[in-house]
Amino acid sequence: MVVWMDGRFSFNYRIYAARVTPSGSVLDPNGIPVGPANNMLHYYPAIAFDGTRFLVVWSYHTSPYTIMGRFINTDGTLSDTFVVATPTSLVSGVKIVFNGTNYFVNWLDYVTPLDVIRGLRLTTSGVPIGSPFTILSDLTNYPQNYPIALRWDGHNYLATGNRYVSSTYQVYGQFCSPTGTLVGSPFRISNSSNNHSYADMIPGANSRYLNVWSEYPGSSWDISGNLDVLIPVEEQKENSMNKPVSLVCSIVRDAIQLDNANGIKTSIFDITGRKVGTTTNGYFSCSNLSEGVYFVSASNSIKFKVIKVK
Repeated sequence: MVVWMDGRFSFNYRIYAARVTPSGSVLDPNGIPVGPANNMLHYYPAIAFDGTRFLVVWSYHTSPYTIMGRFINTDGTLSDTFVVATPTSLVSGVKIVFNGTNYFVNWLDYVTPLDVIRGLRLTTSGVPIGSPFTILSDLTNYPQNYPIALRWDGHNYLATGNRYVSSTYQVYGQFCSPTGTLVGSPFRISNSSNNHSYADMIPGANSRYLNVWSEYPGSSWDISGNLDVLIPVEEQKENSMNKPVSLVCSIVRDAIQLDNANGIKTSIFDITGRKVGTTTNGYFSCSNLSEGVYFVSASNSIKFKVIKVK
């Protein structure tokens, strides 16, 4: 099943779908109208399959802003349209994935002056689980130019968006657990000083992600990518009260970056306990560190483990 925003009504876009066979034959050449015919200002459709039927989500692009949803059966018949969420601002880049149990919907919320990525879990009936929550913040304020990406890797969701860092647009990621809680801190995926946009990724073998993005080195846009070990590992430890606590392990290459760490003294130690550096405004370059295991300790008692890889 393929979905798109259809321009046959001029600029009053409407969401359409079509079934395509494995051999590439289009079963619905005129499309299946998914979005309602009235007030056709529908954008950014996304689709996921739960093994029984498809769920299409999209944004209604004028006030009152709405994220809509509709189920499509495999024979092309439709259920009723329903409201997924009611953001307070303009929405773009709607994404959806299914993890085998629930749907997870992400969207870019245009909150002046910077954007945020919101997330919301849905049951297989389309019922929201809890309320929308923020996944990534402080993103670029050009939602139409920097769409977000969302994947499920079998352990966690990974959402990405663009941040404006040191006069360039950089791709950042944030893991989210199946229960809708953030795992670790936001981390930079693109690793050069050029402008980046239009990122996407897909999980693969050996706990790695293939990340791709468009990059502007100075004369023309290229498509660049890398292979990252990006799956967090949670270790269970015992404290003095004999209660389990979680220690998040992060995989890094070029830098350790801690959000909202201004004013917090953070030190980095190697496995022998030797101090190897401190963060500056939450940032520490790993360029001089050898591959291996390191520990980060903040003055607010937060501790976590870092594995430095090439």
